[in-house]
This record gives sequence, structure tokens and C-alpha cells, in this order.
Amino acid sequence: MKIVVDALPFVTLPTGIGRYARLLYTYLSRYDIKIFYFVSNLSSQMPSPPKIESWRKRTDFLWKLPWPVVTCLRAIFWIRFEKRLLDSIKTERDIIIHEPALFPLKTKLPQVFTLHDLTLMLRPHDHPKERVFFFKLFFKRRLPYASHIISVSDFTRLEAISHLSIPPEKISAVPLAAAPHFRPASPSQIRQVLERYHLPPRYFLFVGTIDPRKNLDLVLKGLARLKKVPPLVIAGWKGWGYKVLLRKLSQLNLEDRVFLLDYVSDSDLRALYSGAEAFFYPSFYEGFGLPVLEAMACGCPVITSKVTSLPEVAGDAAILIDPSSEEEMVNAMEAVLDSKYRQELIQKGFKQAQKFSWEKCASETLAIFKKVLDER
Repeated sequence: MKIVVDALPFVTLPTGIGRYARLLYTYLSRYDIKIFYFVSNLSSQMPSPPKIESWRKRTDFLWKLPWPVVTCLRAIFWIRFEKRLLDSIKTERDIIIHEPALFPLKTKLPQVFTLHDLTLMLRPHDHPKERVFFFKLFFKRRLPYASHIISVSDFTRLEAISHLSIPPEKISAVPLAAAPHFRPASPSQIRQVLERYHLPPRYFLFVGTIDPRKNLDLVLKGLARLKKVPPLVIAGWKGWGYKVLLRKLSQLNLEDRVFLLDYVSDSDLRALYSGAEAFFYPSFYEGFGLPVLEAMACGCPVITSKVTSLPEVAGDAAILIDPSSEEEMVNAMEAVLDSKYRQELIQKGFKQAQKFSWEKCASETLAIFKKVLDER
């Protein structure tokens, strides 16, 4: 078997889909199979994952352009990329294509597509216009070309069956897991990171891109109502909601109680998880919710939403709240500071995180690849 994977997710920051792609192929590479990574700026395949590229300047430049222009540029780029990839494998045999991010390629060759969520379809108001229109241009048109679809959770699988009329036998749920380096950091490691970022010894933590879907507003409202709880540390790419966040902090008089870090390395993130009083993830919609398991694996109590995929990921190891309820957020903030209850959540979190593994994710993914090839 030879797998050719779209390597676009490998050159972005290792968050979300980028983290999924790198971890999956780290574990798939342990099997006796051939893996080739197709990179957009090359007309050939690479036998090893590409390095992360400098993405920030390019992204910032694109966001300054009118959204119809950005949509056109992305569409042109994708069509050229698709053609180059398919041209590079037209004489190959026993080959399977894996698209781990966007949508299937237009080809009759065996192909597996990983579906992470349907947020662009079901919650378009949470995304930049250019991203939504790019999705609309290609997604449903390309979906029939997938030989099989992998969803990252049972929730996403059922969403796809319901909203896209995908036959149940054509889509399989293969859950993700926390990366193995997410484990409790030592007190000295935590102290070093806190000193480097000039953070207080006690704090709440929010991790993720600042965008409406992540529902950071709810955390801020709870923080504003409870004057004696620890301050909030926000770690993650500033995203398209950053200016709105700054206005919100001013309106709620929280400038002195919120620390903005932007993107941090995994080693620093591990320490931040390990030292936090609690981790907040009250998203309105998630296809999986990987930071929930990362926090649990580091021994951090989790407060998350009781909607979409998050109960499936968190189990009974987190405080589950209505993402629209300010009262439930306030109650959760107060409850998680009780030392006995906090320890119960930490122990449950360790057990919950251990239920998921990248070894299992890779073996189940490989089994799907083999099944698709056998059925051709």
C-alpha cells in the first residue's frame, strides 16, 4: 500500500487539524507502509512530513484583502494544487489518497477523507466570509468523490449522516487523543513558564483561537461577576475575534484580570495546563474538542459544554454546562475551586484521557485504508 496525503495541514501551526495530521502520521509511519506527503509548492511527493512554514505574514496579508478576492485566490490555489497532486500519481498502482483537512479531490482513485466538523455549514456566522464561500464552492461538489469518510467523533458521524445524507456504511468514527507529551509538568517547570510570561501563581486557563464559536464571552462574563476568583490566562492564536475581545475586556473592566499570550509552544502549554486552577472550553460547537483531553492528561480540571461532541470526549470527568447559561458558568467557577471536588475531577480526568490513544487512532485509520483498497 502507498498512501499519498495532502500535506497542507503539516505546514501550519500544530493546532487543530495540523496537530491531527502530524500525530496520525507519526503513528502510521510505524507500520510497514509507504507514505508520501504532497506539498503545494512542489510538483512531487516527499517521503517525510514537511516542516512548518512561516504562515503569519501571509495570513495577515490575505485578511487585508476584500473577502471575494481572498475566496478567488484560495479557489485558484486549490484547483492548481489538486491538479498537481493527481498528475503526480496518475501512473501509480495500489495507491490511496488521504485528504485530512478540506474536502476530497476530484478523482476516481481510492480516497479517504477526514471530516472534522460541519461548523462552516451549520454555523457560518462564526467564520470569515471568505472561508465560508470557499467551503460552499467545493465541499458538497467534492464529497461524492470520497471512497470512505472518517469522522473524528460519533457526534460528527451522525451529523454527516443527518445533514449530508451520507450512507452510514460510508463513514466511520475514529476518535483522536491527547499527544503523549501532554502530562503533568513539575512544579519547577510550571514556575519557569509563569515567570517567563509574567503570570500569577493562581489562574484560570482558556486555550484556543479567539473566534465566536469558542464562546470566550461566557467565561469573561463569569469572571466579571466573581471578583475574588483567579484571573484568566488566554493562550491561542488571536484569530479574527481579537479586536472584539479587547473591546469586551474594556467594557467589563477586566483588563487587569486577563492575560493574553497568543500562540504558545506545546511545552509551555503543558505547563500552563498543569498549573491552572481550571481549564475552560465552553464552545457552542466542536467536532471533537482535543484541548479537553490535553488538559485532563495534564491534571487540570475541565469546565466544558454539554452540547455537540464535548460530552462524548469529556465523559463524567468534567463539569458540563449549558454554553448559553451565565449562571451555570458562575456556579462552575465557584465549584471548581473546592479543593476536594477539584481533586476528584483531576483523577477522573486522568482516567478519561487514557481511554483515547493515537495508537488506536492510527490502527483504525489504517484498517479503513486497507478496506477501501480491498473493495476497489
